[in-house]
Amino acid sequence: MNSFLERAGIAPEESVFDMGCGTGPLALPLGEAGHAVTAADFSEGMLSILHGELEARGIKNVHCEQMSWEDDWANYGLGKGAVDVAVASRSVITHDLEDSLKKLSAVARERACVTVCTGVSPRVDARVARAMGLELERHNDALFVFGIASDLGYEPTVSYIHSPRTKSYISPDEAYYSLLRTRDYLADTADQISVEESACRLRSFLADHLVEIEEDGAKRWTLDQPRVVPWAFISWDVGI
Repeated sequence: MNSFLERAGIAPEESVFDMGCGTGPLALPLGEAGHAVTAADFSEGMLSILHGELEARGIKNVHCEQMSWEDDWANYGLGKGAVDVAVASRSVITHDLEDSLKKLSAVARERACVTVCTGVSPRVDARVARAMGLELERHNDALFVFGIASDLGYEPTVSYIHSPRTKSYISPDEAYYSLLRTRDYLADTADQISVEESACRLRSFLADHLVEIEEDGAKRWTLDQPRVVPWAFISWDVGI
């Protein structure tokens, strides 16, 4: 998440609204840096974890709200121009994207910043899919966000974040059956190879690329290279 904050360029005195804050990957470092932060999420469980971290770190300047994109944000004290910067990392794809971007822009005095997926699901390892010979569904959400922000009269800018992810498995069989679910993301229009053939290719790939590691004193297995997830960072000045 440091890549997000580097791109957001939030000045020391600026206040922040973090929508879809989760367990606080943005809210916590922003709070530690001294920003006044309103962190919002619909998940009570996520907010509970964030509360615990705030207390453990002695951060007093982050205020949490349990709310969703569909709520009336004014009921939570988030009216027009309530904060300097409004952010939403990996949480902005909603049932009504235009309305969500309007709401996010409205609460900001200076700018809005979001990250969205640029291709296949972030849950999928593209290298594994290629090895299995599969063509996957692609949803470049960045195009929709950029287009809507432009239609709303803003001038969005885009840069890209490539986030490495590492997952470990308790056994080679768990790795195989977990990665076999890559087929859940097949493109509808493509001619795909058979389940049997893609499974055989996966077995061969894992024989070459699944490595044994020690994690927390236990034997685990992981791929020899991290999965890289591409995200588009899109921001725009709101000009209030």
